[in-house]
Amino acid sequence: MKLRCLPVLVVSLLALAGCQKPADTQKPGTTAEEKEYDIKGTVVDVASDKKAVTLDHEQIPELNMMAMKMKYPVSDPKVLDGIAAGDKVSGRLKAKGTDYTITKLEKR
Repeated sequence: MKLRCLPVLVVSLLALAGCQKPADTQKPGTTAEEKEYDIKGTVVDVASDKKAVTLDHEQIPELNMMAMKMKYPVSDPKVLDGIAAGDKVSGRLKAKGTDYTITKLEKR
């Protein structure tokens, strides 16, 4: 009876081992690299506190990001001075891992 349960036990243990979270490949104490990219699009909305902007932006091939509508935080509320919904803009997008921030924005 015990020998018939052994294969089930082995398969169960192997399945559980395969469900473990993979080891983090990033070295301890390091952070994701920051890079900046050009961004172009149309302003959909400016947050009332000027801490974020929603852009309908073009593709950013260098970042492997397709064109989309997305809300981004801004590095400084002054980045949005003179910017309003409907404006066609170009600027800079800082990427750190999957965190994105608009660092520069101006009308085209």
